[in-house]
Amino acid sequence: MPEKVGSLVKIGVDAGRALHGRGGVASYTRQLVNGLVRQAPENDLVLFDLDHGVGRRDVFERALGPLPDSVRAAAVEPRELANLDLFHAPAFAMPPPAAPGHVFTLHDLTILSHPGFHTLDNRVRTVVSIAEALTRGSTVIAVSRATRA
Repeated sequence: MPEKVGSLVKIGVDAGRALHGRGGVASYTRQLVNGLVRQAPENDLVLFDLDHGVGRRDVFERALGPLPDSVRAAAVEPRELANLDLFHAPAFAMPPPAAPGHVFTLHDLTILSHPGFHTLDNRVRTVVSIAEALTRGSTVIAVSRATRA
């Protein structure tokens, strides 16, 4: 995480999967947001929804529970993204180029090993997002040794 002297770190998170999903990525996203709130309460946390564009705090609180004042929700707009120090993409989607340094979580590669379990749209979107993360120099988190390999 970037370290800033004399000011807060502004972290953006694509938390949309916590709103719209029920599986492992949704659970991971909820835990990520709750962990950032708990472990780094002094930082500003901005929640985005890259898939559906939800930018309302009350909607995120319904999925995540009460959030401290240091957390806000925002629409996916260049000015909002450019104001961040770091953006975490935990749900196979990259933010628009206006966003700063990125962390991209790669949960699995079943789009390659088991393509029949995914729609064509999902396979294409995921491959494009992974390629974009690598091209843009994102820090990639592989959640398992198998994915890392």
